[in-house]
Amino acid sequence: DESMLRGERVALIHRALELLSEEHRSILILREMQDTSYEDIAEILSINIGTVRSRLSRARIQLKAQLENLNSDP
Repeated sequence: DESMLRGERVALIHRALELLSEEHRSILILREMQDTSYEDIAEILSINIGTVRSRLSRARIQLKAQLENLNSDP
């Protein structure tokens, strides 16, 4: 039962990520799934570290909203 629930949560997260912009999806994947440092993200995406922080914050907010929407769908 637990592995089935975990699989459902993973699928839900993947669906929510697909609904995000490429900009937000890529920064979340780099940070949360690949554990890339802020400095490395800045270098990879050719943006400054302040932009990494603000974009990551907005991406997390949008992901949370998408997850809430998907959870409330019948």
